[in-house]
Amino acid sequence: MAATVATLAIVAGSCGGSDDSSSGSTTASTTTTTPTGHGGHSNESSGEDGSGKYGSHGMAPTVMTPKQVAALGPGPSVGATFNGTFGLNVCGRFLNPPAAASSATTGMSTDGSGRFAVTPPNDGTAAHHATIGELMTLIGVELSSGSVTFPASTTPAQFPVNKASVAVAGATFDNDYKCGDTAAKVQLWVYTADAVQTGNEVRAVEVDPQNTPIVEDGMAFVLTVTPESSLPTLPPVALQG
Repeated sequence: MAATVATLAIVAGSCGGSDDSSSGSTTASTTTTTPTGHGGHSNESSGEDGSGKYGSHGMAPTVMTPKQVAALGPGPSVGATFNGTFGLNVCGRFLNPPAAASSATTGMSTDGSGRFAVTPPNDGTAAHHATIGELMTLIGVELSSGSVTFPASTTPAQFPVNKASVAVAGATFDNDYKCGDTAAKVQLWVYTADAVQTGNEVRAVEVDPQNTPIVEDGMAFVLTVTPESSLPTLPPVALQG
């Protein structure tokens, strides 16, 4: 796996819950969001020892279409490998990365830590045909405009938010969902390789996010069920190097 990684994370903004967080593939982490607006605030996530951030950026993402994301790069050519990372997050809680999986048909694979790779075997899977939807299908996540369904194997299966229990395993979230008392929406946060390093120019896709192409090596993606006050946050694996 190349040192430069892309992050695909399903991330949602925090809804006031208090969850333990740690780096690594067996425990989830939390993020915090601004209670109102975006102006200059950041989204932070700390390890169990209280140290470190999992990436926090003070600007709201620019909402784009998959076609606009496609204009950012050509995508992987046949036989070339793009490496990346991804995270899944609901109401501020990063879910544990799913088990390793691979597909000879799409050339995509995950290693169980939140990292992925794509090596297109033919023209039909190369360039902008290498999409987030293909990656989500590989890990058992069903994604479409305003809706995401997690597989029954998702962990943690549930967790507390504002003294209520949020069931995640096998659950479907849509744009009518609320994190606590806060309205949420399904978004895909898109980081170019530069955005992974600097936090600049983070994008969000809301319509047909499954069609978003993986346009360059070193990108990051975060799939989120998130309140509108949430700010983009990289998942823990993106900062592990």
